[in-house]
Amino acid sequence: PDVEIELRLGWHTPDRFDTNIGKMYYDFIQEALMRSTMPRKDSMSDVYTHKNMRIITSQGRIIDAHKKIRLEVVDCLLYGTPFDVRLSVCKEIPVNKRIDLSECRYLRSRSRNTWKHDDWVYDLTYITQSEPSSPFADSLCSFEFELELLKTNEHNSTTTFLAQSAVMKLCDLLQINPNDQSVI
Repeated sequence: PDVEIELRLGWHTPDRFDTNIGKMYYDFIQEALMRSTMPRKDSMSDVYTHKNMRIITSQGRIIDAHKKIRLEVVDCLLYGTPFDVRLSVCKEIPVNKRIDLSECRYLRSRSRNTWKHDDWVYDLTYITQSEPSSPFADSLCSFEFELELLKTNEHNSTTTFLAQSAVMKLCDLLQINPNDQSVI
């Protein structure tokens, strides 16, 4: 139940997977999602780290604390599209939320727009880093998109259906045209 499965848009580089899709693509995706009928939730949070834990706060209160263990990461190079995709499977182990934030390292602030559809969550996030994410970063700001499978699978979907659904959702995103007025 604590396994997270997500797909992130970005670019595969020789050193790492860069999840910063840039403001232009962020705006294109946001425009398309805003035209959809999916319910949207906005949130702001800060992310800290401490002893291999990730602590998430909102308005100074700890709302989540967990250890994240990568089980599998697969980078898919998508030639002829504006992005590559990273499939990430992680285990998130909840930890005690009684943590002194003064002992934690501040990592970043997030402003997130979330849309939910069936077993999927679309997260579009504007991030302000505390320090550059790489030696080549030209800004402390980044724009990220992820498609996450909900842990509940409330529709009891088969793995085949979920895999096909993920591929179709990604294809929709990869074909976003800022001049197209249709809905995702």
